[in-house]
This record gives sequence, structure tokens and C-alpha cells, in this order.
Amino acid sequence: MEDLLFPLLAMVSFGISPIFYKTIMNRGINPLKANFIRALMVLPMMLILFLFSLKSLLDVNSNNILMFALIALFGPVLGDSLYFFSLRYIDVSLTAPLSSVYSLLIPIWMLIFFNIYSSMFIFISAIFVIFGIFLIQERKMSISQKRGVIFALLSAVFYSIAILFMGIVMTKSNAESITIYRIIFQIIFLAPISLRGSRLPTDPRVWLIMGIGGFFGIGIGIVFMLYGIQTAGVAITGIFSSASPLITSLLGILIYREARDIKKILGIILIGIGLIISSF
Repeated sequence: MEDLLFPLLAMVSFGISPIFYKTIMNRGINPLKANFIRALMVLPMMLILFLFSLKSLLDVNSNNILMFALIALFGPVLGDSLYFFSLRYIDVSLTAPLSSVYSLLIPIWMLIFFNIYSSMFIFISAIFVIFGIFLIQERKMSISQKRGVIFALLSAVFYSIAILFMGIVMTKSNAESITIYRIIFQIIFLAPISLRGSRLPTDPRVWLIMGIGGFFGIGIGIVFMLYGIQTAGVAITGIFSSASPLITSLLGILIYREARDIKKILGIILIGIGLIISSF
């Protein structure tokens, strides 16, 4: 039972963080600037949390640094930015499950780049996910809503690549280094875009909300996930993290009073089932 603690905490963290992001996206804040603010707020939090492990941050080689940069580029920079853009156009109860189809893409990259074949569970899960997306895709979706769906699915592509790199570097590094360097490179990549043109939002509530959401999403949530992989294994941790969109979708419907028609709820459930099956 103790082995399930970190996967469970990761699931909860990943499940609640998008609710905070949606609050800011509803205010019309630029997604790239919001993403940059999130990283600025979370970095000192994690440095304080890892205060007694900071020496390990210096014990990395150039190959690991390159991998950390790639993880940040494809994960929190490209993946999360597209996720935020998606939140501007569709409900968080839709963005969360759509962006989480990354669990189906990882086996594809494993096959293409490493010639590693996946089990039949992947194909079964794909059927559930595809049918779930079909139900979610309402025939009368506006152009902006369709744009949100595309952004969510593109974020899944980048998430899958980032997780693939994360799996490679985990054998050569630790959770603390991956988490901290991931955020540092996120700041480096986003700074030129975020600091150009209009100023960053000055409302302290924007910074606070993004900081809280980021703490769960790119901070402690990532740590829990990495610890979970170490204690419970990739399969179990994958099952729990794949279930997190169901938490987000439920919270989105309850908190933001998002549409809750039968087709939408059934579609979300089917996607969730498919994501969980893909982790076996």
C-alpha cells in the first residue's frame, strides 16, 4: 500500500493543477506569459523544498544538461503552452483528457526509435480513446473550439516526447535535478518571448494562482511522479497519472459549471478508461 502513495499523490496533483490554470486563462492572460510566470513562481518553491539536496544539482554532466533542456522544451514550454492555449477555447474538462492521450503516443515513439513493441492493451486503449474523442467532438463546434481541440492534441504529442526523454535520463539522474533543471530551462526558453512587447501582468492574484497551480503541476507533481516510478514502477505510476484527467474533468464541471451532457461525460469516461488500459 505504501508503494502507491507517490503515484496517488501525483494523480491528485496533476488532476487539480489545471483548475488554477483555467482560472487565469478565463481572464484573457497571454498563455506564454502565464507559463513564464508559473515557472518564476515555482522555481524558488522547489529550491527551498530541495534545500538539503542542492549539491546534487551540480553533479550533472553535459549530456544530462542537454536532456534536461529537451525535456523542458517539449514538456513545460511547448506542451504546456499549447495546453494553456487550448484552455482559452474549450472547457478544462475536455482539454485534460485530450492532452493526456500522450500515453498512447509513447509506445509509438518506442517502436519507431527503439524497436520496442507494446502489448495489445495499447490497441484496445486506442479504441476507447478514439471513440471517446468522437463523442466529445460535437458536430456544431465553432472554429475556436476546434482550435482548442487541436491545441490539446498537439500538447499530447509534445508531452509524449518529453516523457520519453525523461525516461531515458532518469537512469542517470535524480528526481530533484530533473525537476529543478526542467523549470530553469523553461524560464530560459520562455523569457525572450514573455518579456518582449507588452508587460507581464501586475495583478498579484495572477502570480499567486499560477504559482499554486504550478507547484502542483510542474513542481511537486513531477517529484511525486518520479518517486512513484522509482517505488511502484512505471506501469502503476502510469495508471494513476493517466487517471488524473478524470479528476480535472469532474472539478471543471463542478467548479466552472461546464456543460455536462451525456455524450460529453461518456466521452470523457471512455478516454479515461483508454488511458488507464494503456498503462498495463
